[in-house]
Amino acid sequence: MSGGIGDDPFWNETTAGDNDFERPIDMMGDMGGNGNGGAQNTNLPDSGVDMIGDLAASAPAPAPSPSDFHLVEKGDYFDLVKKVPSLRRIMIGAGWDHKMLETTKIDVDLSCFLLDKQNQTRVDEDFVFYNNESGCDGAVRHSGDSRTGAGDGDDESLFIDLNGLPFDVLRVMITLSIYNAAEAEQHLGMVRNIYLRVVNEEDGNEIVRLQMDESMLNGVAGMQVACLVREGPKWYLEVLENPVKGGLGAIATQYGIIVGAGA
Repeated sequence: MSGGIGDDPFWNETTAGDNDFERPIDMMGDMGGNGNGGAQNTNLPDSGVDMIGDLAASAPAPAPSPSDFHLVEKGDYFDLVKKVPSLRRIMIGAGWDHKMLETTKIDVDLSCFLLDKQNQTRVDEDFVFYNNESGCDGAVRHSGDSRTGAGDGDDESLFIDLNGLPFDVLRVMITLSIYNAAEAEQHLGMVRNIYLRVVNEEDGNEIVRLQMDESMLNGVAGMQVACLVREGPKWYLEVLENPVKGGLGAIATQYGIIVGAGA
């Protein structure tokens, strides 16, 4: 494979109206009254039917809340398809915040590696990150680089069409890293509230969420956070949280990406 980190530019960052009103129903007046302000009609036979109770019992159950997701932690192996049998397209979102006393900008990057049965990338384009925002003919897309982590919600995202991945892609390794960590003398311990979540892209419902253990982040430039694992027609999320001191360059080397000197 060709390409690398360092001098190669491949690795360098670039830049309600009235009609909506309905009259409330007086159940006792409308159904059991005589039309005079809802007074009870004593001539009606006692049917023994609890109208209110029957209506309440027949009401549909409330729809699941969009926030009805599963919290995962290191070591979990979560069956995504069991949770959502029709799962086809997912969004993997990551977010973080600067610590209150941290004044320098810290650029955290979300990346992924598309791996074969040898646990290696097949081509350089199987490494999807800030300077290569698409892989597998668009089956994997990156949202683009966020250099500040400002604002609420996801800071960076990956969009994955599971059915669009080639059959020889068996794993999708998801990583977080600090850009240019060694030169900037920065590490993941300088940010807080780091999370990763998997969302069903078709309905927007969150499936699983990982709130990362911040106790292991000091001095760490990169992290193998989790891995999507294909087993036949099913996909699992394996939660890893493996720290990598060498950052993104060290992770890329593990998966067959040639890294330039000085990375």
